[in-house]
Amino acid sequence: MSFELLYGYCHCFGKTTYRHGLVASETEARRWVAAGRNDDRRPVPPGSDPVWTCPVTGCPGHVQRPWFAYRPVSGEEDAA
Repeated sequence: MSFELLYGYCHCFGKTTYRHGLVASETEARRWVAAGRNDDRRPVPPGSDPVWTCPVTGCPGHVQRPWFAYRPVSGEEDAA
């Protein structure tokens, strides 16, 4: 079983989720989540993320830290 690494942002209108990749073990996935939560560097949201087009001047999304998570995937999803 593989684990899909996820991160995203919470916006005023909802939550975005992005795939970061796959790892082979839950231990690796846990390490990635912990590192993301403890690292001061943030992944840059993709150009399609609503934070880039939010019309709210004081939008907290412009400076927020992303959330990090993982989920198990079956063999069929690994190939996708």
